[in-house]
Amino acid sequence: MGIMDGKVVFLTGATRGIGFATARVMLKEGAEAIAICGRNEANVAAALAKLNEEFPGRNIDGYWPNLLDQDEVEAAVNAFAVIRPRDGGQSMIM
Repeated sequence: MGIMDGKVVFLTGATRGIGFATARVMLKEGAEAIAICGRNEANVAAALAKLNEEFPGRNIDGYWPNLLDQDEVEAAVNAFAVIRPRDGGQSMIM
């Protein structure tokens, strides 16, 4: 059991560097589901592959909306928002 146990997280800028490291820590600490978001489909796919290899069977998804297009960002968030934390608590968007 970790500090993120049961949390659902939508994490932007998570395909490499600090964002990717944050996604890994959140999963290690028990995040129930995590969505990584980046600008490039290939980078998102590569990050998803690494996370799915390290955390098999976990609910990990990825999105690559144009962050300058509000409709695309809202669509990505809404697609992931159907997942709710087990404890009924709040999801996080970072």
